[in-house]
Amino acid sequence: MSQPQQIAEPFWYKLLFLIVGALIGAVATYFGAVLIAKKNRRLDANAVFYEAFRKAIRDFQSRANPPTEPQHTLSYHIEDHRAAAYRFRFFLKKAERQRFMAAWEKYYQDYQNNKFADNGEQEKRREKIQLALDHIYNLLTFAGYEKID
Repeated sequence: MSQPQQIAEPFWYKLLFLIVGALIGAVATYFGAVLIAKKNRRLDANAVFYEAFRKAIRDFQSRANPPTEPQHTLSYHIEDHRAAAYRFRFFLKKAERQRFMAAWEKYYQDYQNNKFADNGEQEKRREKIQLALDHIYNLLTFAGYEKID
């Protein structure tokens, strides 16, 4: 009497499933790493963008009665702001980038049109500083920062 034959999978089926499983795992790991790297680059860009504006915010908020007009204070920082804005925009999605560039152009045009100048009038200085800070905080919302009172 002969023994019944077992139905066995050939070895190459097991090998094929092993290879396919390893490839799927590798692809999933790769795309997960790409997403994490993209998120980390955006977080770094947010921090660099905020850092460019931090000095101007500190200058505006450091004293109750600042000795210089806001336009003059911004003139020290505007090139850093411009460079940071143009570097930061590449990390935004298309729709968000369009809104950001509109907000940036408004801020920069107001600076170029001397909208932050108080012409030596101390009572208008606080108002102009608040206008500059409003523009700055509006730009910083794109980097995920919120104004803390």
